[in-house]
Amino acid sequence: MKVLLINLKEPSKETQKQSLIPPIGLWKMRDCILQFKNNEVDICDENIGYRTEDYIRDKAYDIIGISARFSIQHREYKRIAELCKGKAYVIAGGIHAINHGKVKGIDEIVSIPGELWFAMKNQDCNYQFAVERSIPRFKKSEMEKYWNARLPHDLKSMTDKWMPIETSRGCVNNCHFCGVKKLWGKCWTPFSKSYLTKLFKYLKKQGVQELFIEDDNISLDKKRFFWI
Repeated sequence: MKVLLINLKEPSKETQKQSLIPPIGLWKMRDCILQFKNNEVDICDENIGYRTEDYIRDKAYDIIGISARFSIQHREYKRIAELCKGKAYVIAGGIHAINHGKVKGIDEIVSIPGELWFAMKNQDCNYQFAVERSIPRFKKSEMEKYWNARLPHDLKSMTDKWMPIETSRGCVNNCHFCGVKKLWGKCWTPFSKSYLTKLFKYLKKQGVQELFIEDDNISLDKKRFFWI
């Protein structure tokens, strides 16, 4: 199975502060997919200059996955979906895609963790395997593109070797301004200590010195928070 995962370009206005962070969700999906035999995965991150057009022109894919997380990406979401129409089985995930639904060219909206969806395609429905056995692995040359841009999520860093991470997903609260429950449901799913230990050791080995935690609610479990 040949898979292309696309991180859509995030347009910004002059008044916005731009940041450039790696697609850790897609990297985690790639790691899961590659644990099954005979799979290939390419990742096109439009935010660092790659073009979806080049990928689908030069190579045939079985599945194309589009990450549409923000409403500001909607125009690009529509453009890329239509561009990919008929080139493969086209799926879309991310909170914007889930809330808005299909656009022309999309065959399926994925509202479960992407790793689990791909694991199920490989006849493995084990949530623990899909979500906790895979981590956002990367080549150092891949991550250096983001480090060299010097635009981390909060636009401030103590080091030049930072990395965004998730230690849990979702939140049990019901804040009106937040759309997280549309993505993960009104629940909180923490990653296990064994998973996080594996992740932290891997990132340290890769030279990462600073972590940016992207959880929806990291402090829900106080003991776990202090353990981290």
